[in-house]
Amino acid sequence: MDSLTRIEDRFRHAVESRQYGDADQLALQYGEAARQAVDLLPSGDPGRAQIARRVLDTFEWARLLLLIGRAFTARELRRIPFLNSYLPVVRRLGIRLDA
Repeated sequence: MDSLTRIEDRFRHAVESRQYGDADQLALQYGEAARQAVDLLPSGDPGRAQIARRVLDTFEWARLLLLIGRAFTARELRRIPFLNSYLPVVRRLGIRLDA
């Protein structure tokens, strides 16, 4: 497995598991690995366009997954006030311990 594929797999895993800090760093590494892979190919080689398409497709996939994750989280956050109306009121007892 080449370096580009390894980094792509790690990037995809980070996005899928919502490890956004890792995904951010891996996106940079993935872009750099793609640049290096393209630089190894001669000018005019169709492999250069294939690498570019692969990277764009991967980033588009990640963007869609992030949008879905944001929508899901927003939906969950909107449900919180609704659910609070069904929860019993909890009174906190003030307990003071003197040392």
